[in-house]
Formats: sequence, structure tokens, C-alpha cells
Amino acid sequence: MVGRFEQFRLMDEARSCYIEGLYAATLILSFSVVEHSLDEESLFAIGKTSADKPKKGERKRYAIPLAEEAGTLPKDLLNRCDALREKRNALAHFRLGRDENVIVARAKKASMSPYVVLEEDAKEALALAREVFVATLRPFEV
Repeated sequence: MVGRFEQFRLMDEARSCYIEGLYAATLILSFSVVEHSLDEESLFAIGKTSADKPKKGERKRYAIPLAEEAGTLPKDLLNRCDALREKRNALAHFRLGRDENVIVARAKKASMSPYVVLEEDAKEALALAREVFVATLRPFEV
């Protein structure tokens, strides 16, 4: 199977973080696996290379639209990736508390502890990362 070292390493570290209860790190690393896998699969499918990707700052929401353009993965899977992207971005980038994707806002709405919400996000992210990674594996060609 073809798989880049980075994806294997990120997946392994995301899993280790989840086991250790490092849920924020799990969420961030897991979405990195999703982005790597989507970019690699999509670029391969449409015959482009990473050199064809937009430059930093022009990349906003690049991986998922590129995967939609390539058409190699089910729309439902890409929708779940986009929902996870919103959760990860709300954690990784400053957002005002009124943003509906911020963990505390979602916890208040669900009457749950933010720690429980973060743990659930991490569990979902790890499962989705694995699903996307497996869906994008290809047989090795010599």
C-alpha cells in the first residue's frame, strides 16, 4: 500500500494522544491526517502534484473542495470532514465565545462539560482520520 511517512506518524501520534487523554492534540493531529490523505488522494486523482496547490494564505478550505472536485470519496464522508474541520479550527484558531463551534458554546448548548465535548470530538476525529486514511490507500504499483 502507498502511504506517506507523515500520515502514518500523525495517525500513530493522534492515537497515542487519545490514549493519554490529550484530546486537543488528538483532534488537531487527526485532522492533519485527514488533510494529508485528502490532498494526496485528490491530487493523485486529478493528475496534479503538491506544487500545484495554492500558496499559503490562498489555501482557505482547500482540501475538501479539492476532494469534491476529484470525486473519489463519498459526499457524506467529505461532509463529516468539513464538520470536523470546523471543530478543529474553532480549537486551533481564536474564535469568540459566541461562535457555535467553540467547545464551550457547544458544551453549554448540550448541557455538558467542555471536557466531555472535547473528548467526544477527539474520539470522532480519530475514527474519521482512520476512515479517510483507509479509504485513500492504493495498491503499490511497481
